[in-house]
Amino acid sequence: MMISLLLDGRPVHGAGGLPAPTVLADLRRHPETIRVLLEAALAPRARFRSVRELVARGPTRFDIKRHAILPVVNLARWAALDVGSTALGTVDRLHAAAGSAMLPESRAGTLIEAFSVLQRLRLRYQLMQHADGQRPSDEVTMEQMSAIDRSVIAQAVREITAAQRRMANVSAYVATEEWALPEPT
Repeated sequence: MMISLLLDGRPVHGAGGLPAPTVLADLRRHPETIRVLLEAALAPRARFRSVRELVARGPTRFDIKRHAILPVVNLARWAALDVGSTALGTVDRLHAAAGSAMLPESRAGTLIEAFSVLQRLRLRYQLMQHADGQRPSDEVTMEQMSAIDRSVIAQAVREITAAQRRMANVSAYVATEEWALPEPT
């Protein structure tokens, strides 16, 4: 959590900010730190309730930010750190890390698409909540979502989960020093 504050920091006033390249270079010299940060980034798993759970438990709410968007943000933050990028936006971070051993080009593209779709859906439902006089939140009821939206979210979560699973597997079998290298051809 604290490292995310450092990595996501933007100057509020005046020029400059944190010497990010120096901080990032220092972190990358400590492979065990990078490994621990990856474990923290993978901890909040993407998840979406199955139809079986919906039927068994009745009306449910889904927090689109917590269960779908935040896992992508965490992966992007870590992947950018791993390749030494100082990019701050999630999409920029995914672009910067694309093509590394941990985040192949195709997987990065899939995550960018999933992130964009999820952000649009989140905004649409927040606008609907506002129009209905409710306070906008990241939670939507499953009944409120269309079948197409549920399907899109489920597919996005599957892709995010696959990326998380791949990163966990690569980290178990590939030396930390090789994570930032270009993906094997």
